[in-house]
Parts: sequence; structure tokens; C-alpha cells
Amino acid sequence: MTKSTSFIRIKFNILSLFFFIFSTFFFINTGIINAQEFAALGSGVDGSVRAVTVYNGDLIAAGTFNIAGVLVANGIAKWDGNNWSPLAQGMNGPVYAVTVYNGDLYAGGSFTMAGGVPANRIARWNGTSWVPLGSGVNSTVYCLEVFTNALILGGSFTTAGGLSVNRIVRWNGNWEVIGAGPNATVYAMTLFNNQLYVGGMFTTIGGVTVNRITRWDGTNWFTLGNGIDNGFVYSLYEYDSAVVVGGSFSSASGVTANNIASWNGSSWSSFSTGMGGGSVRSLTVYRVADIGP
Repeated sequence: MTKSTSFIRIKFNILSLFFFIFSTFFFINTGIINAQEFAALGSGVDGSVRAVTVYNGDLIAAGTFNIAGVLVANGIAKWDGNNWSPLAQGMNGPVYAVTVYNGDLYAGGSFTMAGGVPANRIARWNGTSWVPLGSGVNSTVYCLEVFTNALILGGSFTTAGGLSVNRIVRWNGNWEVIGAGPNATVYAMTLFNNQLYVGGMFTTIGGVTVNRITRWDGTNWFTLGNGIDNGFVYSLYEYDSAVVVGGSFSSASGVTANNIASWNGSSWSSFSTGMGGGSVRSLTVYRVADIGP
């Protein structure tokens, strides 16, 4: 974790929602758990971790680091519970997103080489080597999601494999356009109620005003009320029958929300007074049912 990153933990019954924001470090505990131990993963990495996932039973960490443990990893590495290992030669630039699709690991970012092979900002790891996805995309990939049996990429790119795609695109062995796309960068995606939710800097998608967040049912884009009123959306996560939205904003469709809000499919809600002091950059859920009081 970088020096500029703070960590807030808020408890909700047997589930805890983690919020990572950029500010000074502090910790809030409402009392469901009196103590929690955190263990180091070896000697860690020498830079920022921007994304994690699980692949073939190993933890995959990706980001801006060069060293994992004592080994050169270049932006991506795996942790098997005891040791860090590189994935071939890694990347020549930052990795911002990782996910698993059709049994393989996919990584997106701002790199142009993966394992010594040309791979423009997106690559596939088949367990032994990196493979490019055609000619890739022309600018940064910030997020990846699997939807309708395809890999969905979001970012700041405007072409994929030579196609005009405007910051979001579908890959199922070939590049496919998803409508007219948004008018600015996509930073986050998640699934909720069998639909794809997309957030970022954009205000329109396919010519429709959506204000920084939208949903796609596989055919059409839809608004979420009046969207996020200002700022940007950086993170999305499905939690407790709603989509939790994190970012740098002060309200959602008129509801005061201070960098974090939730959408239940029909209306917006705030999380108490929200988060002060910085942007909400990442969200996940931690299960604590097996930990005593």
C-alpha cells in the first residue's frame, strides 16, 4: 500500500465492506470484532498493488511494482501461500486490472510488452506464457469484467484491433464493438442482477446522458436515476442486493453521498456521512462469520 493510501473498515453484521481511499492511514472498528491480525506476504512488493484476483489457487497481484519478494516480477506476480513467483518476464508498464476468463488469466494496463512479447495494454496468461489479444488497444485498460460469455474491457482507449470502440469493448476471440461507447474514460465495472454496471469520468454513452455511471443489459444502456452529480466514479462492487459506488463525488442524483453511495436498482442511498479526506478507489467484501466476538 502506498504512503498516500488510507484504509477504512466499516462492519455490517457478518459482512464487512472494505473501503480504500487516498489520504492518511486510519482505522474504524464498530466492535463486532475486537482484534484482527494481518500477516505479511513474505517481503511484499516494492511498489503499488492496483488489482488482485485468484487464479489456479494462487493469489495474483498486479500494479506498478518491479520486485515481489526478492524476485523481479515487473508489474504482476503470484503468491502461493508461501512464496512469490513472477509470471514470465512480466510487463513493461503498469497493470491496473486482472481477471479470469475461460480458465486463463487476463491482465490490462498501460504496458506494450508482456513476457517479452508485444501486447498492447491487454494480454492473456495461459499458465506458461503471455499471449496478446490481436493488436490490442491504443490506450490504457483500467478495468476488466466477464459478461455475456465475453471479456469486457474498459479504459481510455478509442480503438481495439483497429476498430473504433470508444473506451469499452468486448473480446470473445475477436474484438466486438459495444454501441457508440462513452464520451470519457471508464474506470470501473461490476455485475449486478445479470447486468453490467460501468462507472468513470463520462457523462454520456451512446449519446444518452448518464452522468458517470450506467448499466448495460447486453443490448441497451440505461440510466441510474440522474447518475452521479459531479466528480468521478473509480470503483464499483455488488453488496447486499445493491451496487456500491466509490469515487470522488459529493452527491448521487441529489442524495448527499460524499465519495460513496449505493444503488438498489431503483434509488440511491448514502452510507451515513460518507468518506472524507480522499477518494474511494477500491471496494470488496470480507466475510467475518467465523470470527468470534
